[in-house]
Amino acid sequence: MLRLACSFLMLCLGFKAGRINGLTYWYSKRDGFAGPQKTSPVLFFHGLGVGLIPYVALLRTLAKQRSVIVVEQPWIAMSLDFDVPSPESFLENVRLLLKRFSPNGAACVVGHSYGSVPAAWMCHQMPEAVQELLLLDPVSMLLAEPTTVRTMLYSDRSSWAGWFSWYFVSGEVGTAYVLRRHFHWYNQVLFASDINRVTRSLVVLGGSDHIVPSTSIAEHLECIGTHAEVLLLDGFHHGQLLWTPWLLSRIEKWLSPGSGRLHDAKIGTECWEHVSTRSSTPTSLMSPIIFSRPLQWQHQELDVSLAKTPRGQYFFDLLALRT
Repeated sequence: MLRLACSFLMLCLGFKAGRINGLTYWYSKRDGFAGPQKTSPVLFFHGLGVGLIPYVALLRTLAKQRSVIVVEQPWIAMSLDFDVPSPESFLENVRLLLKRFSPNGAACVVGHSYGSVPAAWMCHQMPEAVQELLLLDPVSMLLAEPTTVRTMLYSDRSSWAGWFSWYFVSGEVGTAYVLRRHFHWYNQVLFASDINRVTRSLVVLGGSDHIVPSTSIAEHLECIGTHAEVLLLDGFHHGQLLWTPWLLSRIEKWLSPGSGRLHDAKIGTECWEHVSTRSSTPTSLMSPIIFSRPLQWQHQELDVSLAKTPRGQYFFDLLALRT
């Protein structure tokens, strides 16, 4: 029933279904294009849950500026699908999709929550295909820090959000199978150095996310010195950004051809209260891509010298400090 509902919604949004080597995808070509497209399409990966149903508003936003390719992942969408592909076979099908729909074999890769995992695979194994990167509530960052794994697999269900994510997401048999048999953090993790390979990237985090250590991720990206734009939204829970009109509007402008950095445009005063700031008295509504407070480490061994440590060593040090 869920897959039928998803199919109906995608058809209503103007998407057409396709299948390539067993992988189902949806494609929407932006109106007004004639002949070969000059702008790379959006390649979207959804997260855990009920498939594409929660992404209606986001997909409508993406389709306003670009052609959109949506890859279905039924093994994480409560479809009782236990045929989980390996990263290599999954990416081979992605290559075929881009060859078919992208003029240059590249795309603006968009991943929400668990959708950041295939985005990480692309950054690792086919970085030439990642022209732009948009990560929303990404679970693939700081995976060696135990917050994400502990929340999803060993939640104490002490809050309504914990109960909801356990009962409706991680407790579902298909999703549990994927998380406990096919989720290896060292294969799924996305490093700051991987993001730096991408010409243009944006990371959007919720300040009150109970799954993703959003503040730690923001501070990590700032410490490493990545050129990615980071938007940390105070009070936002996991997935809340999917239904926030002003934020979707900013994402739409970020995706528009020839657009600059997100902070080059002003944000309305009604939105400023959600954006974390370096100081308590901002003098301008410019540059909202900033962080709220320094991360409090248990020890002081980690410093700016982290940027000079070998790839991966930071995460082992972090795991040791946290545990």
